[in-house]
Amino acid sequence: MIQMFISILVVALSLYLTVFIHEWTHYLVAKKLGIPTGSLNLGVGPVILSHKGKMEINIRLMPIGGYLDIPDMTFFKETKIKRSHRCLIALAGPAGNLVLCFYLAVILAIFGIPVYSSSLIVGYVSTNYPSLNIKPGDKVVLVNGKKPKNWNFILAETYATDSTNLTMVVLRGEERITNEVPIILPNLVTPKLPLSPEQQLVRRPAPMVNQRIVTVDGSTNFNGYTFSAAMRQEKSVMVAYVQDHQMHKVEWKINVPLLYSLWEVNPPVIYENPLMILGGTTWMMGKSILEILVPKTNLRLENMSGPLTTMLYLHRFFDTDIRLGLFLVLALNIDLVMFNLIPIYPMDGSHVVSALLNKRPKWLSRYKTCMYFATWTVLLLLTWMLILDVIKFNIL
Repeated sequence: MIQMFISILVVALSLYLTVFIHEWTHYLVAKKLGIPTGSLNLGVGPVILSHKGKMEINIRLMPIGGYLDIPDMTFFKETKIKRSHRCLIALAGPAGNLVLCFYLAVILAIFGIPVYSSSLIVGYVSTNYPSLNIKPGDKVVLVNGKKPKNWNFILAETYATDSTNLTMVVLRGEERITNEVPIILPNLVTPKLPLSPEQQLVRRPAPMVNQRIVTVDGSTNFNGYTFSAAMRQEKSVMVAYVQDHQMHKVEWKINVPLLYSLWEVNPPVIYENPLMILGGTTWMMGKSILEILVPKTNLRLENMSGPLTTMLYLHRFFDTDIRLGLFLVLALNIDLVMFNLIPIYPMDGSHVVSALLNKRPKWLSRYKTCMYFATWTVLLLLTWMLILDVIKFNIL
């Protein structure tokens, strides 16, 4: 319970920090240019904390979004602020998030990024697909004619293809076996496969107690799904584990508390220089957005994570490994930079375009008229995504 509370607190602080850096850099540039500002607001909803000093800072209930009140810098009204100053203030927020991304990339370059469930050895195959000639212990060697680097590569193929299956070649001993593996396309959540990689699992039933699992029902190929499937089928499993350098063999009746006590250990760790981390993450984010926009993929708009699902994943990542949580925060900051540069109000990009069109009154008037409709469209889209997010949050 204490660990869960700490991870939830870390999630909230990381989101508030992201918003604070964005709005604070807006404030710093505005102050440097001599432009008066109002309150700085972190999050949305009712105010839960407020600091009223030289500058009023309001922390609101939900750590999503925020804004800096600049009375003289309005979008739909005339402003006396110079074009160059408006552009600098607007671009300062995304620039602040980029600086935060660089610091996070440096930390991850030093401590590494763990790659969980990266093994290419199959640990679990769903019994709902008896025609699949794949067994736990088989090694995946080809996916759609490509050699996979890790299991994340295989998952990426399920997103990028427009097919309902993957052509997968596995190695069993010296035998190569080809299967058409179906892609499960559940509503609202991301595509899945009826098989998953093996994991090295440790059970932590109590503080300072570690039980390293060696075999499950006599097999060394297993993962978390092995236990969850046994729980759904209401059957016990025979587990051999090592505790205090002694081997134990017991029968476990699987339940939810036992599942929550299972942890994957000793994942491979990737060490890259900060620029490679930033560049690679930006490329992945951009590629995902393009795949959503392209209709012939399994990754669609409804698969995107809204605020609730994002917080859930942050909680899971920080709960698993703080480095995973930091990597997701880095990705969220890159995402924030990219979306804030879109020239649609209230994104920062709209203020830049508005400033650039200031000397062309007709164009500026038409642009602002378009923004009236675009803003309502964005609000409706966000509302729709929030509704889907509530549903996904319950599913996940």
